[in-house]
Amino acid sequence: MDWTVAGLIPLVHAEGTDVSRSAAERAGAEACWVPTSLLPRFGATWSAEDDTHIGVSHTIDGETVRTRYELTADGRIRSFAFDRWGDPDNTGSWGRHPFGGEITAWTTFDGLTLPSVGRVGWFFGTDRWAEGEFFRYRITGLHPITTPLAEVRHGVTRCPGPPRSCPET
Repeated sequence: MDWTVAGLIPLVHAEGTDVSRSAAERAGAEACWVPTSLLPRFGATWSAEDDTHIGVSHTIDGETVRTRYELTADGRIRSFAFDRWGDPDNTGSWGRHPFGGEITAWTTFDGLTLPSVGRVGWFFGTDRWAEGEFFRYRITGLHPITTPLAEVRHGVTRCPGPPRSCPET
């Protein structure tokens, strides 16, 4: 894992099996930004806990991730939570710790509605959430590169790439 400023100034470098496992589990939470990755045909298994909580389990790089979502009255994700492999206290001892985030706004880009404002971090849902938060985001633009769902539903297909790069329809 490498984080840089403007692709030039190194901020963080980490590697190893613990880092890879943690990153794979983080990808499970990030799936809400690629909602099609959560379809059952890609191995996702859904369950409803009650009227405002749902869960999804899927396997990423050999790790099973179960994410719990809290929903708004209109069915959008308000928050997500799961136990993530990590060492958030930098003790050198890795294990499962509460992780999650809050979504505070949604935006539709070219027919695709996504969480556009929120915050993410360790210890979500605990009294340590304030110290564990490490990332705030605001998505201001998105240009999907696949065929919009509305076109698929109406039988219109097009592929922006060379003919052989497009899947058969």
